[in-house]
Amino acid sequence: MSAGDAAALAELEVALAAEDAGLDAAGPHAAFDPALGAAPAIAPAFAPIAAPPPAAPIVAVPAAHVIVGLGAGVWAFAAGIGDAAAGEVTALQQRRKELRHERDVVNRDLRNAERKRQRLLERARGISDDDLLALVAARAVAKSNAKAKAKGKAKAKAKA
Repeated sequence: MSAGDAAALAELEVALAAEDAGLDAAGPHAAFDPALGAAPAIAPAFAPIAAPPPAAPIVAVPAAHVIVGLGAGVWAFAAGIGDAAAGEVTALQQRRKELRHERDVVNRDLRNAERKRQRLLERARGISDDDLLALVAARAVAKSNAKAKAKGKAKAKAKA
């Protein structure tokens, strides 16, 4: 227990003994409050040090809040940043959600492509040599027909 806590506890016991449950103007806060006058005689542990702390400036916050205290400037600045950062955090959360969805779509497409390849390989294992030769010949014919068709369409008819 610190010296300040011990002195406050002693004052509280004195107040309770006198059947006065509340702290009066001679309480531990009076030593630093210039509006209440001099340091209290009851709590010598709380006598003013050299000078009372300087009065804190009043700082206006953009959201029409007023913060009074020694660190008010820091908190007012942090409150202003907090609003801008909240929008940025929300945007980043939305971007993460979109990326997760995109990742899931890519994973699903990849899995389906692998399954399709496996099905085709399984089907190809059961094909006979004659069927395979017929398939290769049919593909060669289809490919040559496609080239001939493309070559024939490239020529333009002469106008009379």
